[in-house]
Amino acid sequence: MIDIRRATTADAPGIARVHQRSHIETYMPIFGGDYSGPSLAERELHWRTRLQASDLAFVAVADGEIIGFTHALETEDGGALLTTLYLLAKWHRQGIGRDLFSHIRALMHERGHAAMRFGVLPTNAAAIAFYQSQGARPLGHVVSDHGGEPHDDILFEIKTGPY
Repeated sequence: MIDIRRATTADAPGIARVHQRSHIETYMPIFGGDYSGPSLAERELHWRTRLQASDLAFVAVADGEIIGFTHALETEDGGALLTTLYLLAKWHRQGIGRDLFSHIRALMHERGHAAMRFGVLPTNAAAIAFYQSQGARPLGHVVSDHGGEPHDDILFEIKTGPY
């Protein structure tokens, strides 16, 4: 059974592990080469800091292990921004990503946001198909930082509820 629950700072090590593995599983086929992203310790510090600053995150847990997570931010201009949704490849196509996405959307709706925006690499066809299947629509483009380098992402928006 998969449990989806709010993330806490104690989840930072598990989130960091999933983030690093999922990043490799997702982006190595797109960009090729060796993994040169942040270390596991750097990712853990990043997530511990983020979770201390904001609790807008959920984790998916199977048999006591974090297997996926999602995180959002409330922006300075009053908007909602999905920063991350990662799920280990072994768990794809089981509805877990959809459940994580639904939880973060519902939370942002509860916090008064009618919509949430996020960027996706144009070459990440699987993510684009997933988000569009959930009702996201492209708005244009935005420059995002992927691994220390700027990339032109597709900017998506999705209603937070009701859906």
